[in-house]
Amino acid sequence: MSRSILILFLLALGLGLFVWLIEMPAENKRAQRETESQHLMSFKESEVQNLTLHSPAGDIVLTRDPAGPPDSWAIVQPRKMDADRQAVEALLHTLILAKVSRVVDDSGKDLSTYGLASPAMSVSVRLPTGNQTVLFGDAGPLSSTLYAKREGEQKVLLTSIEGREVLTKSLQDFRRKRVFEFDRSRVSRLKITHSGQTVVLYKDHGEKAAWTIKAPIQGLA
Repeated sequence: MSRSILILFLLALGLGLFVWLIEMPAENKRAQRETESQHLMSFKESEVQNLTLHSPAGDIVLTRDPAGPPDSWAIVQPRKMDADRQAVEALLHTLILAKVSRVVDDSGKDLSTYGLASPAMSVSVRLPTGNQTVLFGDAGPLSSTLYAKREGEQKVLLTSIEGREVLTKSLQDFRRKRVFEFDRSRVSRLKITHSGQTVVLYKDHGEKAAWTIKAPIQGLA
């Protein structure tokens, strides 16, 4: 191998190592930052300790219930009551999946144009690392979009959230409405008494897991 070819080989090898060790990790980090910035909020559902919805109608404050079963929630404001875990988790899921479609105003000087001078609602989640709060304004140009602004930032964002997913939430949505709290898959017997008549049903936990009537007659349910 001639000296010139060897030098070219070493240069190519060095360039390849530079791209592999320096450029590619930097590009991956840049792409990751861009991807993360597309999310309106960045948190894991399990990290949320407290959830606050603030609107002209009043505040709704929900917190994880340390005295209840795992993943249970309680309403502490406007009054104390049990919360519907599925309703709380649905809202958190919506916030986690919400994307930023584009930045519509870098300066944020004319917030009234987007309904953010007096926001329709703000949502705040408390995390071990601090709070994340987003202000929501008017609907965007498309039916499934809302203007929003992160607290502490000037930029006005167009998000992929529908107004009904956030702005219409009320105390009625979050209070627990279930009479009984149990795992339906574990129920093996059901007894219903009404107007002096009793109906008894049993569940077969075999392959088909079918329900049968045991009283007042016997047969498939």
